[in-house]
Amino acid sequence: MIREYFQWKETAVTILAEKEEQVAEAKKGILRAREQLEKYILRDPFFIHTLEPYEVPPDAPEIVKRMSKASREVGVGPMASVAGTIAEYGVRAMLSNTDARGIIDNGGDIAIYSPRRETRVGLYTGRPETSRFALLIPPKSRIVGVCTSSSTVGPSISFGRADAVTIISEDVALADAAATAVANKIKEKEDIKPALESLDDLREVTGAIAVVGKYFGLWGDVPEFLETDIDHGLITARIY
Repeated sequence: MIREYFQWKETAVTILAEKEEQVAEAKKGILRAREQLEKYILRDPFFIHTLEPYEVPPDAPEIVKRMSKASREVGVGPMASVAGTIAEYGVRAMLSNTDARGIIDNGGDIAIYSPRRETRVGLYTGRPETSRFALLIPPKSRIVGVCTSSSTVGPSISFGRADAVTIISEDVALADAAATAVANKIKEKEDIKPALESLDDLREVTGAIAVVGKYFGLWGDVPEFLETDIDHGLITARIY
């Protein structure tokens, strides 16, 4: 597959595609999504700052409504879903003229369209003893979100102490927001079970993994785990 890094302002992604034209379409989709979001924020700056669920007016752009809905479903601010949502919009654009496989990793929030083959997604926790597993995401004819939040790795705002919380859902915005919401609830290993059980009423979420130190928690239909070596050079990070 073609692999290309792309950065624009705060967005830094890795695009994986079967065809060159998909890469160009992915970039266009990401830029369109960002433009709509930025224009809305100029009109409603509270949207970018609030850490609480937020309802937007009926004339808000679709991307803003998606983020607002995700925030209200799990009790976080709408920007908790921004990376996953932008990744999904990029993958949607990749599929405008083809059914070929397309993946966008937006700093650990990943949107996957892979209808004919499984996708291996590494689980990175910042600790060598637990960063040696990958999830095998089965083929699906719809976009799937695999989104991760961490209190110890990366720049994301988190009020917990989880090394990684990964959520799997066909609603990528919800996967991203839910990863933040669950990670916020985990301060120690005893919090893993109740934090994951907070997902019980979310039908759109199919599976979840939480890691704190050497402790793992699994919820729902978690894909097959594979022990592997994680290539840290493939981790998507913003270049300053």
